[in-house]
Amino acid sequence: MDIAESLQELGYEVLGPAGSVDQALGLLNKEGDRLTGALLDINIRNERVYPVADALAKRGIPFAFATGYDAGTIPDRHAEVPRCEKPVNRSQLARLLSRH
Repeated sequence: MDIAESLQELGYEVLGPAGSVDQALGLLNKEGDRLTGALLDINIRNERVYPVADALAKRGIPFAFATGYDAGTIPDRHAEVPRCEKPVNRSQLARLLSRH
């Protein structure tokens, strides 16, 4: 919720957060045409978010990971995806989003 608030304060419309991988995929299917980007926590309630990352990549929607995990936990297919270290703060988000 803190990240969502920070994004809103930076002027972005937030469509989540999603509390599970299934919820995130449902949101993507329902609202995907509105999405211009996504910030994904790698671990959502003990589930890895990579199916969501795969779906976003397939649609050409840019995304980044927010995580406390090191880069070695990210599959090779997403190795080039930007990554924010947790805890994520507003200035980190602003820098990350300015690159897209």
